[in-house]
Amino acid sequence: MEGIEEGECYAILKVARKMLTSGLDSAMVMRMTGPSETELPQTHH
Repeated sequence: MEGIEEGECYAILKVARKMLTSGLDSAMVMRMTGPSETELPQTHH
């Protein structure tokens, strides 16, 4: 189950990264995808 959870987390962060690079507000991205403020900066890599 750990591998599945890691994959889901990776997919969510990948979508969040695309949303941010498309110009969506980070607060909106957090509401729609679920990452917290501490996880969201990881999407900028």
